[in-house]
Amino acid sequence: MHTHCDPGEWSAEAKAEVAELVKGLCESMGGPAVQENAKELQTENEALMELNEKQNKNNAALTERNGEMQKQLETLNVTVQEMTAKLANAEEENESLKANINQLQIEEELKEKELKQKMADEHTELQNKLTSAEEENESLKANINQLQIEEELKEKELKQKMADEHTEL
Repeated sequence: MHTHCDPGEWSAEAKAEVAELVKGLCESMGGPAVQENAKELQTENEALMELNEKQNKNNAALTERNGEMQKQLETLNVTVQEMTAKLANAEEENESLKANINQLQIEEELKEKELKQKMADEHTELQNKLTSAEEENESLKANINQLQIEEELKEKELKQKMADEHTEL
């Protein structure tokens, strides 16, 4: 005789044994009311066994579905972990790029300042050279003018001397 507590796991043979035992019990106790009650109990027992069997099938299906969902959840967790790692890497790369951009901007500003200073120095140097050249030009003009005046004087003196010599002759 079977001793399993879950009728859903009973074989057809075990269920038949139970039915026979119930029938034998009813017959030994005698009386149509007891037999009628036993039949009702038997019918109710069979209905409960069917319901229990359906419930076991539902439980098995739910367990299988739960397993599938667990696998999907594990896959999703792996995907989330991968995406989190990629996000962390992207954020780290972004910070590095921001630092590089900042460094390049600082270097560009320094180069720009150096270039402006160099241009200012060259401008000052050219301005000084121009001023010096203009002063030299003025000095040369003055010298030329002085030389022309001296030349004219010499020329007048020479003409006067020649005129005086001509007069003496």
